[in-house]
Amino acid sequence: MQSITNNAITWAAFQLQGGWKNILLTASGYAIVVVGVVVTGAQFATVPIPSLMFNLLMALLAIQAAMLLLFAPSRIQTAVRRDIANGMIESHRLMPLSPTRAVFGYLLGPTIQPAALALATFVAGAFVAHAASVELPRWIVANVLLLEMATVAWIVMGAAAFSNGQGGFIAIMFILPGVLNTQALHVLPGGVLLIPPLVGKTVFEMRADLEPAHAVAFALHGVIAFIFLRAAARKYVRNDAPALTPLMGLGLIACWSAASIAAMRWWPQVQPAALRWSVNEIDGLTIVFTLAAGLLLALSPVTQSVSQSATGMRGQEPEARFASLAEPIAVALLAAVLAMLPAFFAPRELWILPRGEALTHTAVALVTVCLSVGLLAKALYLHHAKGWAMIVAWLMLTWLGPIAYDMVLHTLLDDGSDFVLGRISDLSPLGMLHAVWRRGVNPNGSAIAAQAGYVMLAAVILLVSYALRLRKRQNPPELSP
Repeated sequence: MQSITNNAITWAAFQLQGGWKNILLTASGYAIVVVGVVVTGAQFATVPIPSLMFNLLMALLAIQAAMLLLFAPSRIQTAVRRDIANGMIESHRLMPLSPTRAVFGYLLGPTIQPAALALATFVAGAFVAHAASVELPRWIVANVLLLEMATVAWIVMGAAAFSNGQGGFIAIMFILPGVLNTQALHVLPGGVLLIPPLVGKTVFEMRADLEPAHAVAFALHGVIAFIFLRAAARKYVRNDAPALTPLMGLGLIACWSAASIAAMRWWPQVQPAALRWSVNEIDGLTIVFTLAAGLLLALSPVTQSVSQSATGMRGQEPEARFASLAEPIAVALLAAVLAMLPAFFAPRELWILPRGEALTHTAVALVTVCLSVGLLAKALYLHHAKGWAMIVAWLMLTWLGPIAYDMVLHTLLDDGSDFVLGRISDLSPLGMLHAVWRRGVNPNGSAIAAQAGYVMLAAVILLVSYALRLRKRQNPPELSP
């Protein structure tokens, strides 16, 4: 409670919103508008009242989601970026507030007004639910799920705002509903599980039943919220500090793998009930896309371990510090192991190849990506370059290059057949995973050689970068008189 009752950041944000008077007047006016819409609809209804009220209840639920998942995060983003831009955050850092309490101030203060509007929506919805013959516990559970999801979203948004990555978060919130169409939900079941309002019958059918999958989602949300809360606190203390440490990044991969494993095991209960008629069952593509998502999450701990290892060796010679590869390699291998867990625990019906062969080829693809990115990031770090553009270009070249070449070759042949991934596509880590889990064929020797070639090429780039760095230190440029 100290974060609310004795927090100058919370109080300042509260006052900037006009205090209790403005917040209560806004919430009251909004409630009057909602009541007016409901009464007018009931007076001029051309359909049965319970049916109309149920539709209005669904509209209120959509408004509630917009309040909690879009409006409130945008207020957090505005408050954080405003204080960073005008330098007020430097004054806040001098206050006797712990970093965690300061972050809570940024999370709670700007969201008081959205919370008041959400409370008004909840109260109005309770009366509408009664008119729609919907039991009150159903309405309560639906709102609790939205509030739990919103709490995690607020914390993630706070960390993103401190890291100047809030634009990506907002874009994801708007784009996600369009990307996760009914035909593609099955390829990322872990993503569905991590959005509890979509799981099962709870929201779409206004059922008060909570599945075991909800408990798993809540537990994983707790871990994710803790990680991003620590990330926001790190950025609050120092602007130049990385938000996520390698250990925190590995924790996010573990959460993703755990969510994917649970969702695949309980997919009949996890898939949205209202969409079950059009949602596909999990298949080999589920493993391919789940592993690819895990690899993308692995980029953070692998790249951060490069700077962490050099920072921890500042007392040694520069050559020894720059040559340190033990921690990046260890983190890359651990990230590959964690990302591979969904494949290891895949349901029996998804195994096409013998288990040992499938896991071996999967491990080769995942280790190749993590090791090559780690070595490339180390080469860039030697020259004090962040190099995210080069890492993205590397991934595009190695992941999509062979597949694109295969597509161009198929187009040039123009034999009228449908395109399918072939031997050239297997040179890509994604193509290799597709061969194992979708097509059920062993990648040929050239595919294995290509994966080894990617790692060797990244190692050569590192050696050249190290040699250039050493040469520069031995022959410093002469200063002009």
